[in-house]
Amino acid sequence: MGRVTRRRRASLVVLLACVPAQAASRGARVDRYPTVTVSHTGFGKSIAFKLYDAQGHAVRKEVRRLEELLRCHHTGRRHALDHRLVALLYRVARHYPGQRIEVVSGYRHPRIARQKGTRRSFHTRGRAADIRVPGVANETLRDYLRMVDHVGVGYYPNSTFVHVDVRDDRSAYWIDRSGPGARPDYIAEEDLGEEQVAGASSDSSAPAAR
Repeated sequence: MGRVTRRRRASLVVLLACVPAQAASRGARVDRYPTVTVSHTGFGKSIAFKLYDAQGHAVRKEVRRLEELLRCHHTGRRHALDHRLVALLYRVARHYPGQRIEVVSGYRHPRIARQKGTRRSFHTRGRAADIRVPGVANETLRDYLRMVDHVGVGYYPNSTFVHVDVRDDRSAYWIDRSGPGARPDYIAEEDLGEEQVAGASSDSSAPAAR
């Protein structure tokens, strides 16, 4: 199987140190990089996804399969995914029991983003996904994602997913009260409850491009 370049490979393994070890019975061989399930609700399809080979190298073929799954479900257009987003999605799937993650929206064509009023969306650059994990409350998923550096996390109490994106500057966090398909309705920073801003000293709670 083909592998990604050295430069991209180095970036992909940065998050591995934070991934929990897999439990194994005594004497059994531990699979350091287990296969996880990733599904796209818009297409109704799932793939068995194993990002790394036995040596911990990211497998190009697997990345391409994920890019195909996470193509724009409005237009069918495919786009390269940021390697950090790929690694983060794999990490999330491994973190929770059942090793499964559902993607509501991955790449988004710029025309669709303009229609939604999010022209500068990270989705248009392959750097964002709207996700959920079966059996895990969105609040729990939100709090887990906020522990990761250089990410944007959007919480949508009236929807069914948590937004996450990867960025070069400091992390960001926001709450959007809009429902599915509606234009953003952000909660102002001064209206955030203490439980929302606690521990967010490195975050910006101002709305960011989705």
